[in-house]
Amino acid sequence: MRNVSLLTILVMVFVGLLNPVARGDEVGERPWSVGYAEADITPAPGQVQMSGFGRERYANGALAPLLTQVVVLRDGEYNTGVLVTADILDFDCVMVEAIRRVIKRKHGIPPENIMLAASHTHWGPAVRFRMSFSIGAPNVWYMGLLEEKILASVDAAIESLSPAMIEYGWIDFRGIGCNRRLPVDGKITWGPYKEGSFDGHTPIFRVKRAAKPQQLLVVGHAWPPDQFRYNPEVESRLSRRHARLSGS
Repeated sequence: MRNVSLLTILVMVFVGLLNPVARGDEVGERPWSVGYAEADITPAPGQVQMSGFGRERYANGALAPLLTQVVVLRDGEYNTGVLVTADILDFDCVMVEAIRRVIKRKHGIPPENIMLAASHTHWGPAVRFRMSFSIGAPNVWYMGLLEEKILASVDAAIESLSPAMIEYGWIDFRGIGCNRRLPVDGKITWGPYKEGSFDGHTPIFRVKRAAKPQQLLVVGHAWPPDQFRYNPEVESRLSRRHARLSGS
């Protein structure tokens, strides 16, 4: 198993739930507090099936730890939001609702202020019930442990809230992936389609805070939008939109 991503979250949507992002020259100049925590979620070798290989497959070792990471943001009016990510393929909606309910009950944070996102690694454990066996059969004991570690990390991040400054920006980046629905002779095949629609919008915000770690970078980037049927009309509109975004 390998750690494919650190903190990959759609930050633009989340930050909109709170007040506008503050900027300042010194940490503590603006009324923001930010907390951070992480935990190792690497399963034991042979414990859990891996995700997305089309067959039963188990890891027999680890190249780097898989992580869950949590950032908690609180503004001057005490509005609090929680960003959670984990090195798994994706989150099952049952787990999402369970985690949100516990956080609301324990810390009073509304569910709509709690965002969970996965790094979508195929080198991580299967954790979904509502998928085919090719995605990997979940291990319920591991899923329970994962949920416990996420909730413990949320507790630790809230305890570590520290005065902070937040800066926000974005880039249109196309260097990670591309559309994989390749049209050939009027049919859709499986292969790289660099001219196809792809959302390169990559929001980034940087946190500078008084406590350690004193700097955090949160980056959001979408995986290829190839889970849907190919529609030439929609494809054409999306391509024109991306051309405008890139200035061409």
